[in-house]
Amino acid sequence: MVNENINFKVDETKCVKCGLCTKDCVANIIKMDEFPKIDNKGMPCLECEHCLAICPTGAISIIGDTVNDVASSNNFDIKPEELKNMVFARRSIRQYKNESVDRKIIEDLCETAMYAPTARNAMNTLLTVIDDKAIMNDFRDKVYDKFCQLKFDDAESGAFFALVAKKWKEDKYDKLFAGAPHLIVASAPEESINIASDPVIILSYFELLAVSNGLGTLWDGMLTFILNVVLPEFKDYLKIPRNHKVGYAMVFGNPAVKYTRGVKRNINNINYVK
Repeated sequence: MVNENINFKVDETKCVKCGLCTKDCVANIIKMDEFPKIDNKGMPCLECEHCLAICPTGAISIIGDTVNDVASSNNFDIKPEELKNMVFARRSIRQYKNESVDRKIIEDLCETAMYAPTARNAMNTLLTVIDDKAIMNDFRDKVYDKFCQLKFDDAESGAFFALVAKKWKEDKYDKLFAGAPHLIVASAPEESINIASDPVIILSYFELLAVSNGLGTLWDGMLTFILNVVLPEFKDYLKIPRNHKVGYAMVFGNPAVKYTRGVKRNINNINYVK
């Protein structure tokens, strides 16, 4: 049955009966009578709001959202070359200024990144953010305190982790967090079909938005592994639900270095089917 309370409404004074909403409905539950209406025998509404987005006259409202609540797709002008150059010039940042990023900027980045696509429009990815430098320093110290007590085997990863612990003990060299003042962790329920994709897609959006705001980021694979496997108890510190798996972790902040150019990549692993 169709979801209850989706509150699909059509302003008949604005509707021009173009049928675009019926053709673009992902669940195929909008049917054209005299005006568009929901077919209650259809599959559940995905709450994607494509009907609201595609309506040329703004006649449709759904889930309490109207044309006045959403952005227009005509009010931006991104130059392809500018976006391309930003991708080319993006660098993983491992040196950060010892200062916090404005909290309002972080909130805006996170809220915007959550508009990224998700499997089945599930929107069940949780973003956990440390936006306070003092809290980040406390978290860093606590992780290293536990991490440096671990016994690592002779495997390649174990030897590397042992070296990371040794460098922290000797001179506070921070390989795990790169000295960053902030952290963002994307997690989702372990049983999700989207656990391998949605958190990474959302963080990819976050990264591009962060770079466009002059911030630096670093995809933190080591911390991701530590939170999921080595020291999962630190998910409690971050108040990440115990039934969640960390899709990926990322540190970010104001970069202490400036790269003047991008680098060359040999792109030879694209397979065009003919």
